[in-house]
Amino acid sequence: MTNFRIILFAAVLLPAGSLPTQANTERSPEPVPSAAAQMFGQLESGDWRNWIEKAEALDYLSRYEVPDAAPAVQKVLDDMDPNNRWLRGRAVIAMARIDPANAITLVKASAGDPQVEVRAAAAEVCAELPAGLAGPVIQSLLADKTPLVHFHMLAAMARHQGEAAWQLAGPAMADVPANCIEPAARTLGWIGTEAARARLLELARKDGALAGVLRGLEGITAPALAPFYLESITLSGDKVSLSDVWQAMQGIERDAVIAACRQALASGEEKQVQAVARLIAGHLREPALGEALQAAMQNSQDRATRLLSLSALSCTGADLFRDVFVAHLSHEDAQVRAFAIGCLAQCMEADLYQLLEAALSDPDPSVGLAALGALRTVPRERRPEGKLIAYLTPSLLSADAAIRREAVAVVAPAINPDNGAEGLKVMRQMQERFGTGETKPLMDAVFRMVPDVDTAEILQGQGFVARWHVIGSFPAGFGAPAQDVDAFATAYPPEKNIDLSERIKVAYNSKTDKRFGKEVAELEIGWVAATVENADGTLFMTRAGRSELQLPLKHGASYACTGITVAKGGEVRMEFLFNMKAQKKVWLNGKELKLESKIDNTQGIDTATATPNLLAGNNSILVKVVSDDGSPAWWAPRVSTRGFSLNLTDTEGRPLKWTHE
Repeated sequence: MTNFRIILFAAVLLPAGSLPTQANTERSPEPVPSAAAQMFGQLESGDWRNWIEKAEALDYLSRYEVPDAAPAVQKVLDDMDPNNRWLRGRAVIAMARIDPANAITLVKASAGDPQVEVRAAAAEVCAELPAGLAGPVIQSLLADKTPLVHFHMLAAMARHQGEAAWQLAGPAMADVPANCIEPAARTLGWIGTEAARARLLELARKDGALAGVLRGLEGITAPALAPFYLESITLSGDKVSLSDVWQAMQGIERDAVIAACRQALASGEEKQVQAVARLIAGHLREPALGEALQAAMQNSQDRATRLLSLSALSCTGADLFRDVFVAHLSHEDAQVRAFAIGCLAQCMEADLYQLLEAALSDPDPSVGLAALGALRTVPRERRPEGKLIAYLTPSLLSADAAIRREAVAVVAPAINPDNGAEGLKVMRQMQERFGTGETKPLMDAVFRMVPDVDTAEILQGQGFVARWHVIGSFPAGFGAPAQDVDAFATAYPPEKNIDLSERIKVAYNSKTDKRFGKEVAELEIGWVAATVENADGTLFMTRAGRSELQLPLKHGASYACTGITVAKGGEVRMEFLFNMKAQKKVWLNGKELKLESKIDNTQGIDTATATPNLLAGNNSILVKVVSDDGSPAWWAPRVSTRGFSLNLTDTEGRPLKWTHE
């Protein structure tokens, strides 16, 4: 049988010991919308080869008391094909549900059926019938020594007789066939004596038997089974999930479960303590067990036991055990120290900044990382605002890159006008020691809080040219005062001569709607100093720092120029990022550069590169960008595409060192 089919057995077929009958089960109403028509189709189409669909239909039609299902189920019962014998057994169970008044007649007839699966199903139904009706059938089945029938009969007997069934069932449990594990477990669960529980544990320890044992015990809620379930956690490994065990335990009285946990913790046995800790952390969440668990943890030298116990304590009202977590911050094992920090982070009342200060300088980086991760969870109102940068500076300047990254993640959301300058100072130190890459996550936060002039040094350290002069706009297209012009092809004054003190009168068309013709206006413009304030190094040519320029033309050309001085000339790499919709030209020392463009349609970016030679000493750079920043509707947002960034590096990608004229 394939694994797929085994899964279907567990998911589709009737759980053992849960047959709805006239004795003790209230029927469920059929779900809406009804799937009955589909189930009838599954049951009546094909033959035993469709056993998965037919089993699903039998379970559905009987579980929800679908009217008139009995004839369709009877057809399955009447099919004596040897390959249909398992489905016939399922049909016996289904028919007992559908027609409980005639269940005993059906069982008596099925008890003598030639097919084993049908007789076993009859014995299974007997477990749910009233004892007076089931007794004679059980006695008749005692003579059937077929293992599957015999063990289902023992389960039925145990359901009705309890401890008295041990005399007959006990010897049979010495050798349980693989296909009889579920009814055997059910038998032992219903008997419930100490000897039966011991045998049940032996059965669960057999290779591959635990899942079947747990299925067999479904519906049996005897308090005495609680210790067995705890033991099954230690046996499960990865074969049975903790959730499955917990689901089986939920029917047991909570007091019995807690008592079993106390007993397991008092035993001091590592696996038992671990099982209880896993159960508490995953599902039970019982603060009353905290003291006992703490005592068991303190008596253990096993790391896994300690970690699981700390986790469980953090899940049962962490603030109750804050002192326990704090004590473990000085534990000799770094993993335990780091884990205790994670538990301490669950405490709502803990002052993490005060408690974790020493952990930030722990010799093991994992502890410092855990501390910084915990600090990220601290609400803003509980941060030491006036001391935050100083508090985290050692971490920001740590020799460990992972520590620095985590410290940046803590600091960045907390940058404000009061600590922005202090943050910028630390960024400079980071950049000097470790290069430019690690300061980028802080740049967005810090740059918003400090003057533009203070950010240029950081950007220049990363290779961005951040100090410029800008001028514009010059008319383009319909914006020209007379005939429309191609601004990209037109050489405006900055292309002929750059004089930062020059004032230029620009005539332009003040009308933006072509229906109204043109009206000439004039504006005097000049070069304005502009410092890049964006962490990505972008210069917006329609702005000078944070001040809007007076640019009447939405469709026009703007220029940016700068001068840089290098100690040694040679080949460099210039990488520009432009908006893909903009037109651009670049001149170096008065000579237009040939740019190689790479368009990214997703990001809307044009990456333009060149590898020219710089002169030793002074070099001038002039950039022209032509764009249409207009919008088709007056109310739509107008975002300028007239901008760019320039990253200047050597041929190996290292930021170039230069000064401005």
